[in-house]
Amino acid sequence: MALRVHRLRPRADHVLIGARRGSHGDELVADRAGLMANQESSTLKVMKVDERLARIEAQLREQNEGYERRIEKLTVELSAAKEENRELIRAQIMQVKAEMEAARARLVAEVKETEGR
Repeated sequence: MALRVHRLRPRADHVLIGARRGSHGDELVADRAGLMANQESSTLKVMKVDERLARIEAQLREQNEGYERRIEKLTVELSAAKEENRELIRAQIMQVKAEMEAARARLVAEVKETEGR
């Protein structure tokens, strides 16, 4: 009888060790699944931010091109104008540049505001 109990004991120990490994393995699998879900969620958020940034960059580029065209037109007018008109055209150029800066500042503020939400 003592011999029989001795033979069963290693098997029981092996089963207990396997059960412990199983519970730790289950925890690791659950942790990994959670991390993968977080990574997927983060990736989607980054993609949305990239899309929004691309739209904002395109909008800024379009606005800047419009302002640059206006400045170029006024510069051509400036070189063709008589001296008395030059000061007026210079003032208009400065006004367009100020509008461009104000528009850029508003857009940057809007972006910061939406990112803060």
